[in-house]
Amino acid sequence: MLSSAFLWTITAGIVLVTFKTLPIAGLITNIFAIPIFAILFMAVLLSVPIALLPYGLGATVISFVEKSILAFEYVLNWMTSFVPMSIVDTWHWPFISLAVFFIILARKLELGCLRSVCVTICGLMLYGVLLS
Repeated sequence: MLSSAFLWTITAGIVLVTFKTLPIAGLITNIFAIPIFAILFMAVLLSVPIALLPYGLGATVISFVEKSILAFEYVLNWMTSFVPMSIVDTWHWPFISLAVFFIILARKLELGCLRSVCVTICGLMLYGVLLS
């Protein structure tokens, strides 16, 4: 669950700059969406060779997988209706996303607290230089 929140935060800046809006419901729905989409995409990949089966068996399997994806899309849309708020202020989110990314990266590299802060500050300064 925590990794889903980190993923939402890290990609928030990219999504916000690209689409000009960021639904807050993504923070909630990603908890379910990421593992279920992984399973559904694996089902799609495994159903491709089955499509070549004779007697319409492949079409039945592909239809089931497609309907499963559409049903999950319906469930996600229903879940997002409970949190209709979105973020539209774009200037600070890329910095927040990169800060979280660099902190996670530095912690995974086991650099320690002070070095994690230094890596994060250097990464954000580099990003600021690249923007100017």
